[in-house]
Amino acid sequence: MPGVLSPQPSPISDFVVAGGGCFGSYHTRQLLKAIKRGRLEAERIIVVDRQPDCAASKEFANESLVEIVTGDWITYLHGYLEGSAGSAAHLVPPPIGPHVALEWLRLALAKEVGEVVLEDVPISHEIGLPYEHIDGKGNLFLSHAAWLCPTNCYEPAVCPAIKDTRDWSMPETVTSLASESRPDLAQSFVFHSRHLAFGISTMPMQDLLDARDRALALASQAEVSILVATTSHCHGVLGVLRLSPRTTFEKPAVATLGSIKDEHGQS
Repeated sequence: MPGVLSPQPSPISDFVVAGGGCFGSYHTRQLLKAIKRGRLEAERIIVVDRQPDCAASKEFANESLVEIVTGDWITYLHGYLEGSAGSAAHLVPPPIGPHVALEWLRLALAKEVGEVVLEDVPISHEIGLPYEHIDGKGNLFLSHAAWLCPTNCYEPAVCPAIKDTRDWSMPETVTSLASESRPDLAQSFVFHSRHLAFGISTMPMQDLLDARDRALALASQAEVSILVATTSHCHGVLGVLRLSPRTTFEKPAVATLGSIKDEHGQS
């Protein structure tokens, strides 16, 4: 199962791995294996962790393809995507922790619009999935699985946990949920983390940049709400951002790097 591959959609400059602990080290190990066996092509694997002595820094100290960056994920991603390299890179999102895509988008938009607010409750009713949890900040975590999933599962058509057809897909679930429960939304951005190689799922960073540009256009004239979700086929997290346009003399914005770092921890 770990060796099953999805087609590499386009040349990849960097993989940016969120976290250098047990999960991030595993992701890095699998990506290295795929690159060294000629299954993937990439220039670098960048591992971002707040701890300079994280597990990845020791395991990959002599790997020329691996660069360890000390810092928090949102700060690093914000700086990285302001450069030109980001459009050809892929993000390996963390399986636990803050909603990286939403928090990056929140920070990126805060520089350009009047106000960016994460709503406390994105969906006001239970959906009926095996797992639903709102974390108290406004992020709704969802799962179609009522069981413990294998670490390296690539979400095949036949679910390895139940040995039966996987007849669900979280991007479709979230899109349908948004349409039915939040008709006020101006846009739903669903970032689908897809299996790429050896049990590792990634998402193109160009998707993040496209979402930022679209959200800025939506918020340029009127207050709008947008849904932001990151999903695999089986699991996902979503939140709703409310954006308001900046008035002529308004200073930039409610969401700042400091406020986001205060709200979210990382592991």
